[in-house]
Amino acid sequence: MIIGVNTRVFNYQSGGTRVYTKSILSHLLETDKDNRYVIFYGRDDDIGTFPSATEISLGPCSRLSFDWIRLPAAIRKHKIDVAFFPTSTMTWMIPCKAVVTMHDLGYFYPEMKIYPPMESVYMRSLIRYSGKRADHIISDSESTRKDIINFLGVDGGKVSTVHLAAAELFSNPVSERDVDDFRKRQGLDKPYFLYTVHMSPRKNMGRLIEAFAMVRKNHDVELVVTGPRGWSCDFEGIVSRHGQADHVRKIGFVPDRDMPCLYRGALVYVFPSFFEGFGLPILEAQASGCPVICSDRTSLPEVAGNGALIFDATDTHALADAMISLVNSEDLRKDLITRGHENEKKFSWKKASEQTLNIFNKVMDT
Repeated sequence: MIIGVNTRVFNYQSGGTRVYTKSILSHLLETDKDNRYVIFYGRDDDIGTFPSATEISLGPCSRLSFDWIRLPAAIRKHKIDVAFFPTSTMTWMIPCKAVVTMHDLGYFYPEMKIYPPMESVYMRSLIRYSGKRADHIISDSESTRKDIINFLGVDGGKVSTVHLAAAELFSNPVSERDVDDFRKRQGLDKPYFLYTVHMSPRKNMGRLIEAFAMVRKNHDVELVVTGPRGWSCDFEGIVSRHGQADHVRKIGFVPDRDMPCLYRGALVYVFPSFFEGFGLPILEAQASGCPVICSDRTSLPEVAGNGALIFDATDTHALADAMISLVNSEDLRKDLITRGHENEKKFSWKKASEQTLNIFNKVMDT
């Protein structure tokens, strides 16, 4: 079987879909010796990422040119049997079997005000088409699987949940010296809460900043954020309105190699989101030995298990109380770290790759 993979997402520096694509491919190529993989990149610079596969660069080009012209032609040229689209959508004119991983259906939640209107119209149309055309759909979580069935009208037998996992680097031992050196480089002198994903209305940033301001009344702590800004998120305005401009540190992009130190050095990792397809940072924090607080929405309780304090996403006081309880109790932090490690071990990329390969085989046999 020849499996073709769309990896144009590698054009972007970071993001959960990029992590997923790279992780699932790495483990598939490591364990699957029976099939041939053809990797389609959007940049020449990506050649060499997966040397054990056949690597093809279709770039540089625009997203539309890649998706609608170059990729379908390349799939025909290389006689692909199963095309794998790990970024929620597939394009028209794909002449073979197709598997799509849908990470979330955020475009179908207009109340979240997540995306620009025209993009939402385009993406909803493309996701609906993908749901109808794909021979099988992979979802990151049971929460997303239910959304796919409900919003797209897809038969449940066509959708399989394959959970993500934290990368192995987050489970590797990190010395206190490494953590201290990282904190010194970043100027992180005070105890800090951590938030690592992009900032947008669906991430519930307003309540996080408000809750942090409540914590600050009696505790000399900081909030460290790393994510890029999303649409319609007045981050600086929110921080300023709550009088926290001097206590919220936006440190920008952090390389993967430094992320375990960032998590390990934090008092608590806080994930207050209203909507997620999975919530990979929860597992990254748990694997790194950082206690976690997360909201009770969509996939987050499914991912966090009993390794996190879970709060009502609409209750700012509940979030503040959870944050304060972890500042005040080292025993509670240690207990959450232990439970987090136990929960994180339930997820693995090896298992995910085995499930994904089974889906490829099932699609090819039907």
